[in-house]
Amino acid sequence: LERPSRWLRALSASPGAISAAPNFAYAYSASRVTEAEKSYLELSRVISLINGSEPVLPSTIAKFHGAFEECGLRPEVHRSSYGLAEATVLVSVTEAGKAPREVAFDRDQLAAGLATPALPGAAATTLVSCGFPVGQRVRIADPVTGALVEPGRVGEIQVNGPNVGVG
Repeated sequence: LERPSRWLRALSASPGAISAAPNFAYAYSASRVTEAEKSYLELSRVISLINGSEPVLPSTIAKFHGAFEECGLRPEVHRSSYGLAEATVLVSVTEAGKAPREVAFDRDQLAAGLATPALPGAAATTLVSCGFPVGQRVRIADPVTGALVEPGRVGEIQVNGPNVGVG
């Protein structure tokens, strides 16, 4: 008999499970699980699945939930995050119990440095919110001057907090 991966078995066997993985791991799990493996899984008791370490893709979230909703997985357990090694991985995360927010931006405006919501029919890039900072300060700055950018402008993410490495 086929059995699901060790990670999926642990989630299924652990009421109140919380886990974190990069976006590719969610895509990989969704693409590999078989119907026979799903019969072993009970995912309704999972509390939180944090997706980070690389861009969180709306298509991956949809694929993962499509693959595991029959196992009881609820969409609101998926939490997207932003992190980097220099900040001990976690910088921001979405609110627990709410599905991550997705926003479609005008692709041409985004390339020009403006975060403008896409109008119906326009070429769009959909981005997933990575939530709110956790115990630190985050600002968006011009990568050349270091000055804060106006709301709605694209810039460099700058992080400061007690978990950020020196240097």
